[in-house]
Amino acid sequence: MAEIVSQSLNQDLLPLLQTERLATLSTVGVDGVPYVNAISWVYAPNPSKIYLAVNSRSLVLENIRNHEQAVLTVFGSGSIFAIVGKAKVKMERMDCVPIKLSMIQITIEEIRDVMFYGASLTACPKFEKTYDAQVAEQLDHLVLEALKNAESI
Repeated sequence: MAEIVSQSLNQDLLPLLQTERLATLSTVGVDGVPYVNAISWVYAPNPSKIYLAVNSRSLVLENIRNHEQAVLTVFGSGSIFAIVGKAKVKMERMDCVPIKLSMIQITIEEIRDVMFYGASLTACPKFEKTYDAQVAEQLDHLVLEALKNAESI
């Protein structure tokens, strides 16, 4: 059974969500079927809120409009955490980035440690961008800056 750790990000989890990292976002489809999407543009401005950027054509947006519950799964601090919360589409189109992205806000309700019993995570999943490294770095910077400034929107 997953252990409820807290109702907000602690001092170990908050910094993990202030840099680009691999995570999964789970939503409920309009047909009631779970939908999981890998994402990397994630930013937590404070212990109770997380912003994400996703493709503006993603089914995630429709799912959230129809059912606000979402789970962001994060790997780090020696474990795997399911961050449960209410999601909403904060911005349909992030105009400050050159590709069509939308911004999602998750208000955290609880955080569960979902690592199986008797184990700890010894390494976090890694990924690399398969397109031009300089373009990827510029895009990552623009997207993360937009997420950091979301509080003022």
